[in-house]
Amino acid sequence: MRNSITIVVPALNEEEGIAPTIENLLNILPGYFRKFKIVIYNDGSSDDTGKIAQNLADTHECVQVVHHKRPKNIGFIYNNCFKNCSTDYYMMIHGQNDITSNSLAKVFNSTSSIVIPYQMNTNERQWYRILLSKKFVQVLNLLSGHQLNYYNHYVLVESKLLRNIEINTSSYAFQAEVLIKLLNQGHSYEEIGIIDDFSNKRKTNAFKIRNILGVIHFIFNLATGRIK
Repeated sequence: MRNSITIVVPALNEEEGIAPTIENLLNILPGYFRKFKIVIYNDGSSDDTGKIAQNLADTHECVQVVHHKRPKNIGFIYNNCFKNCSTDYYMMIHGQNDITSNSLAKVFNSTSSIVIPYQMNTNERQWYRILLSKKFVQVLNLLSGHQLNYYNHYVLVESKLLRNIEINTSSYAFQAEVLIKLLNQGHSYEEIGIIDDFSNKRKTNAFKIRNILGVIHFIFNLATGRIK
């Protein structure tokens, strides 16, 4: 059993998914970590996500909530929460209730310092998302020299490793920057295939203009050697 973990949960208009996500974590974490903290970021939601998140924090001592008046994006949230992280491990899980208990168990059962999940049921996604995801991975593998199956899932990482890198990306490419920099330092890792639950996912925010531009900017920096 590992000692401690902080899990940051970004939630933008996730009134249906945030409570099941937290309940799932509360059920499974005690079996793998002696201490754990869950930090919900209500990222400028216009629905009842903030109220539900606040109620969860008021009910469970291990749950905290941060409220943003306007969305700040998941890369910012990942970095902002990590600044106050004092636990041995760190992980981001979106408030969509899309990762199952079985998948989390597979990730937490790994003994690696970096655990990289990848979806084995991508055929259940829309065709254009499958295509874009494959091309994104192919481009990153080509430019980075690594051969990962996926870059954007819920990566479990030992906190001390993250403290040795600087994360500059606030777009959806932040996790790719984290992985590329850690792997460039020679750290070992384990990739784990999991089955996601796409039935709870609504329209993704990944295709908003600022996120697309952020990803393009990241790829440009990677191609020009600015990310090492």
